[in-house]
Amino acid sequence: ESASGVPLSLNGIANYRVLNQDYYIAALYLPESIKSLTDQEILSSPKSKQMKLLVNAPHWSPRFWQNQWQSDLDINNPNATDDLLDQLTTFTHLLKSDLMAGDLVLFDYQENIGTHIYFNEQLMQSTKSMELFNALLSTWIGKLPPSRYFKKRILSLNKDELTQVNMQTLYTTIL
Repeated sequence: ESASGVPLSLNGIANYRVLNQDYYIAALYLPESIKSLTDQEILSSPKSKQMKLLVNAPHWSPRFWQNQWQSDLDINNPNATDDLLDQLTTFTHLLKSDLMAGDLVLFDYQENIGTHIYFNEQLMQSTKSMELFNALLSTWIGKLPPSRYFKKRILSLNKDELTQVNMQTLYTTIL
C-alpha cells in the first residue's frame, strides 16, 4: 500500500547484481489496474507506484552508489529536462555514509501528491512530479535495464524459488 492508502501489490521482484556481487533486492508495487501493462504504459500511467530497494551487499559506499545510479540514470533518461537533472543529481548525492545489508530505500509516487524517497523510513527527497519516480523506475524497466532477466522479473511475478526467497528476505527484513 502506498503512503496515501492506494492499494498496491507486488508486481515483480529481482536481484540487482554487478560483477557477481548482489547489491539489492528490487521490488515494484503497482495498483492492480496497471499490472498487466507494458513497461512504457507503466511509466506513462499517472497511477500510484512504489519501488523498494533492500540492500543485501555488506556495504555500499556513497561513491559507488553515486557512480552506479548516475550511469544507470544517464543511459535510461537521455532527454531529461534541466529540472529533472537537478533532482537526479540531488538523488545520487543523498548518501552520506555506507548503506549496509538490511537498509531499505523506498521510492513512493502518489497520484496528485508526487514522489517521495525514504532511506530507512526517513524522508530524504520529495518532489511534486512523477518525473523523478519514472526516471528511477526507467533504470529497472527502461531501454537499458540491468539485464533482460532483471527487467522480466520486475515486470511479472514469477512463482519460483528465487522469488520466494527474495520475498521472504524482503518481508522479514522490513517488518
